[in-house]
Amino acid sequence: MVVRRWETDIAPRKLSTSVLEDVTRCSSVEHFGCITPMPHVDRGWLNVESVVQLKLYNNPVELWKKRQRKYRIKVTPVNLEKKMLQEPLLTGEESSEMDMQTLRGGAMWPIMELAVMQEGETSFKHQGQFGREYLADDFFTFQCQMLKPDTIAYMVDLYSATVAEDGTAEHIGFCHILPKNLKLTTGIITLPITGTNHQPIGQLTVDYLMVRPMTEMKCRMESSFSRYWRATWRGLDVGHRGAGSSFTHKSEVCANIRENTIASLKQAIEHGADFVEFDIQLSKDLTPIIYHDFHVGIALRKKDIVEDHHLLTVPLKDLEYSQLRQLQVYNIEEGKMGSLHLENDTTEDSQPFPTLQLAMETLDPHVGFNIEIKWTMQLQDGSFELYHPFELNSYIDNILKVVLTYSGTRKIIFSCFHPDICTMLRLKQNRFPVLFLTQGETNQWPPYLDTRTQTLEMSLLFARSAQILGVNVFSGVLLKQPEFVKHAQAQGLIVFCWGDDNANVETIRYLKSVGCDAIIYDRMDKYCTKDNKESIFLMESRQARAMSLGGADAISDGSDASSDTATESCHGQPTGLVCCPPAEAEQDS
Repeated sequence: MVVRRWETDIAPRKLSTSVLEDVTRCSSVEHFGCITPMPHVDRGWLNVESVVQLKLYNNPVELWKKRQRKYRIKVTPVNLEKKMLQEPLLTGEESSEMDMQTLRGGAMWPIMELAVMQEGETSFKHQGQFGREYLADDFFTFQCQMLKPDTIAYMVDLYSATVAEDGTAEHIGFCHILPKNLKLTTGIITLPITGTNHQPIGQLTVDYLMVRPMTEMKCRMESSFSRYWRATWRGLDVGHRGAGSSFTHKSEVCANIRENTIASLKQAIEHGADFVEFDIQLSKDLTPIIYHDFHVGIALRKKDIVEDHHLLTVPLKDLEYSQLRQLQVYNIEEGKMGSLHLENDTTEDSQPFPTLQLAMETLDPHVGFNIEIKWTMQLQDGSFELYHPFELNSYIDNILKVVLTYSGTRKIIFSCFHPDICTMLRLKQNRFPVLFLTQGETNQWPPYLDTRTQTLEMSLLFARSAQILGVNVFSGVLLKQPEFVKHAQAQGLIVFCWGDDNANVETIRYLKSVGCDAIIYDRMDKYCTKDNKESIFLMESRQARAMSLGGADAISDGSDASSDTATESCHGQPTGLVCCPPAEAEQDS
């Protein structure tokens, strides 16, 4: 089964008996996606099929003539099993007068669609006959669904940007992307462009992503909260790494409990956290563990004071979970601080590297989890934060397996700085929402190479294109552009914010006043001003039980789709689901 589109309204569809008995005799017309006045149609998730994304950005086409020509780009999947390449190629004027797809039979499957990070073009749609013109600083994402990725090649055609009066465009050249070119889950390839005279005329640089379905876990249609957010969930308090960062030179925000531990998460919960935010990555034996940094420090010899040069720096991914628990492992920042100020806490809850499963099983189920997936990013200078990481599909699947198995009724949101991770989290499952983490326009950190990460506006375009819940913005930028919150929410997205600036009571109040859906900050014990120190989800559960005992319809505190009515408001919309704005709405039949 391949789910391309499906109705995702909270209210279930009810079909009359007449429709079920004889659709030809029913007096009313049932419109796909329209259970309530606001249409709710969403993309599906990967069940048996895979998705390949081909991303073109940073001026990917280099033509070797002195004058660069304006051009249009079209990508056509070619099924190698059907041997469609045996048809003769046309040259000269003949090839420029016809769409190259006619040489490939015009099959409906695989399906290739295009999304452009420009207003009005973020939804994936079928390409025009001669593709779409590539403009300076454009970001193209070609997305193809297929059952057998190893049998599909891709023909990239370049046409003149000028369309003649008869509706045709001059064919400039083409190149092929073969399955063997896509060896890894992600990568960048450079291919020669062949002109109509069969001579090389330039080169094309393509950034690709291969997303495969999970094999051990299967999602169903019973419930989906991938783009669900109640209107009452506004201004929520989120504990950063639990009780806060414990390795910072800012003493006023430095937590006295080791960050990203069960003890730290519990302290944030005790002081009123609605969500707790923590970082997830895998050990060498593929165990999802809670830890922030890509590297750890191992002491070369036992000392009361461990300095930076006493630590052997090792990538966390190179150590098995049992080794992380047995070795004398330190946070790299501890060596820079010259102090092991948390070393004397020997309780089990205070030990580093707790597993994701342990957190799922031991922490209050009425507190939400904001799970940040750690993954290496490429900087603009070409370097990576971490080299030779895991195979990405396996990496994500191992994390999702634990979450889907042990989540129970807990509210869970995924987040990541890497757009491809956000895409994969959205495509691999339909149950939990995803937020795109962004630092926006700031000089505080080196910029990433991927242009989708570089501005707030690009973060919105990407979030809408990927059909995820919203964005998680660096507050240092957000405080300078507070109008961004309403701007994002008007597009059907929610806004979280993070950053050191949030560790301030007045700043938290201000961010809530401008409409932020959630504020992530350190030291929940110091800066949370809630009178009632419990999560909003616990309060809702208590109210639901009271309503149930009083004879009213119960509101479940779990993931049952019946827990909310279709008339509930969400950002001013007539339902609990966040929808694409009208201009971006999918047209389906």
